[in-house]
Amino acid sequence: MIETVSAPHEVVRLAMTLGQLHEGALRSEDAALGWFERALTADPRHRGAAAALERLLRGREAWPEVLAVLETRAAALTDPEAQAQLHHRMGELHERRLHDPDEATRQHARALALDPAHHESFIALTRLLSHAGRWHELVEIYERAVDRAPHDPEAIAWLFRLGAVLEDRLDDPAAALSTFERILERDASHLGAWHAVQRAAERAGRRDRLREALRSEAALTEDASRRDALLHRAAEIDAESDPQAACRAL
Repeated sequence: MIETVSAPHEVVRLAMTLGQLHEGALRSEDAALGWFERALTADPRHRGAAAALERLLRGREAWPEVLAVLETRAAALTDPEAQAQLHHRMGELHERRLHDPDEATRQHARALALDPAHHESFIALTRLLSHAGRWHELVEIYERAVDRAPHDPEAIAWLFRLGAVLEDRLDDPAAALSTFERILERDASHLGAWHAVQRAAERAGRRDRLREALRSEAALTEDASRRDALLHRAAEIDAESDPQAACRAL
């Protein structure tokens, strides 16, 4: 009977009915799969056909076939957020079932390209890139997170992560210093940022900036002994180039 039907929506309706019949009353999973596949071929956007196929294929742990169903739906959709969700699910399958972190990374990257606000793919991508030691790509992802941060505290948290990658993984203290300086542009009293600036400045050989950062922290601290220690350290740096100036500072 279905061969006499030409309208796609009628093909889908009949194929879904026959698929459900074979899956249920007739207990023929193979035949049900064939009918659900026919329904999805007639309408690749049909959620019910895709869901039925995916359910049966997952039961068989037929992961490449599950991925093919998700890819078919993603290619047929026009809504970027819906496409992103499908690519996210493909990424999870590649990572957890097929143990293919490289393809999982690509799928999560596609999800983020379609929907930059897709939080789950963002978290997965940062984890995968970190585990793979793909630090330059992780820097790009963190920069995007800074740009998308809705408020300063969140942006500052991402800037700290970005600075840590630059300093510890890429061994680029100068770039890390610039990143920590960006935190101070948002919150000039952030002691953690001042400490990071001091550390990165020293590693980068920026003694002038280290001296300034020590004095800036001294102006912020209420602990007299801590303030004295900071000013003493700044004076020591002055003494390296100008002993008389160091004496005046003390």
